[in-house]
Amino acid sequence: MPSINLDLTLSYIRKMTDKTGILEHAKLGKPDIAEGYTTDDNARAYQVMLKLGQPRKIYLDFLRRAANVSGFHNEMDILGQWVDKPGLGEWFGRAVVAAGRGIKSGDRNEKMVCRQIWDAAKSQFDKVTSPRTIAQLAIAGVPHMTDKLVAAWKKYRSDDWEWFEPGLYYDNGRLPHALFITGYEEVGRKTLDWLIDKLWSKQKNCFSFVGQTGWWKKGEAKAEFDQQPVEAGSIVEACAVAYSTTKDKKYLDWAHKAWQWYSGRNIIGEKLIDSRTGGIRDGFSPQGCSLNEGAEAVLSFVIAHIALEEVTS
Repeated sequence: MPSINLDLTLSYIRKMTDKTGILEHAKLGKPDIAEGYTTDDNARAYQVMLKLGQPRKIYLDFLRRAANVSGFHNEMDILGQWVDKPGLGEWFGRAVVAAGRGIKSGDRNEKMVCRQIWDAAKSQFDKVTSPRTIAQLAIAGVPHMTDKLVAAWKKYRSDDWEWFEPGLYYDNGRLPHALFITGYEEVGRKTLDWLIDKLWSKQKNCFSFVGQTGWWKKGEAKAEFDQQPVEAGSIVEACAVAYSTTKDKKYLDWAHKAWQWYSGRNIIGEKLIDSRTGGIRDGFSPQGCSLNEGAEAVLSFVIAHIALEEVTS
C-alpha cells in the first residue's frame, strides 16, 4: 500500500472545513471558498469521521439541512444558500448511506438526526432511477434496490457488455460493490470482473480509468482523460468488499493495484498524493496532474484506505 500520513490527511480535511461544512474545491492546496459546498462531499466527510471516531457534527448538520421530502439539495453557495432544487442524484444516495451508518454506529444524538434524514428520504426511494443512486441505496440497506440494479444489468448486458447501462461513466465500482454487499455474488463477480478487464491496461500494467472528458459509451472509444481519484477509490472499495465476501485473493490483489494508482501506478506515472499538504490531486490530463486538491479526491482516498485496511488488518 502507498503510505498515508493519516494525521496530515485529516488535518487537510479539517482545513477544507469551515463553520458550514467541507468546501467542494481547492486552488492548489487552499480551500476555494467561492465554489461553496456539496451534500455528497459532506456525506463522505461524515462517513470518514464516523469511521475514525473524529469530530463530525458539522457534516451531519449539513446533511440535515440538505434533507427534503422531495429529494435532497446538493449545491450550497458560500452564503449558506441552496442554489439547486431538491433532487435524487448520486448525492441523495450518498447522504442516505451516511445516515444509515450514523443510525448504526453514531452516538445517541447522531442516531436521532440520522433517523430524521432517513425518514425525510424514504418517500422518494421508489422514485430513484439512476443506477448509481440505486446502488447507494442498496448499500444503505433499502429493500428491493438490488433487484432494480440486476434488472438494469439484464436490460443492457450483451456478449461483450456486462454492465448496467450503455456506457461507463462515474464512480463505476459502486455498482458491483452494491451487489456483493447485498448477497448477489454471481452478478457481482460477472460485472466486477468485466469492469476490471476493461479498465486494466495490459500495455502499461496499471489501471486506466474512464476519463471524464467523454466517458466510454458502448461502441465508442474510451476517454482516457481526465481520470479522477474517485474511480480508483470505487474500485478499491468494490474489490475489498468482493474479497471480504468471496475470500478470492484475486480481488485483494486488484484492490492493491487500484490503490497504487494514487502513488503513480497510472498511465502518466505521476503521484497524486501530496505529501506536503496531505491532500490528493484532483486527477490528471495529458499535461499531467491537476495541482488542485478538492474534497472529493481526498475523501475518496481516505475511504479507500479504510476499506483496504479493514480487509488486510
